[in-house]
Amino acid sequence: NNVNYTVSEFQQLQNAGCVFLPDAGYRNDTSVNVVGTGGSYWSSSYGNSYGAYRLYFDNGSVNPQVNGNRCIGQSVRLVQNNN
Repeated sequence: NNVNYTVSEFQQLQNAGCVFLPDAGYRNDTSVNVVGTGGSYWSSSYGNSYGAYRLYFDNGSVNPQVNGNRCIGQSVRLVQNNN
């Protein structure tokens, strides 16, 4: 579902600490997948000896998980605590 906000509403959400993650998809080898319907974002947290945590979402679910496949191109979004 597309949600439209006015500039004022968007600024209020940002000031409240909301994080917006575009559905930018992910790259696997030479193909880009699920653009417009999902996304995959790296975390800065070390998961295990094979990979870092990531957040994957699509139009039906949100899944935080450890991804052992470091060759998959996933988005990175700078997020900081709102103090």
